[in-house]
Amino acid sequence: MPLHRALLIATIALASSLSVRAHADAIPGPSRPGPDWDEAPLPTPRPFEVVAAIGALVIVVAVVARARGRS
Repeated sequence: MPLHRALLIATIALASSLSVRAHADAIPGPSRPGPDWDEAPLPTPRPFEVVAAIGALVIVVAVVARARGRS
């Protein structure tokens, strides 16, 4: 059980850091002053970050489901 908790904590930490990094990259700063600076399209997250976040979520769900099945 301690291994499951350690894995769960590590997975949550990884997913959180990837989420924060992707969110920080997606917030554009004003490219120029003026009324239409906010009309620029938002950057999309990189494919690696999307795959890593989905993978982390799958691992968390699997660990939680396995832990619930044993209790």
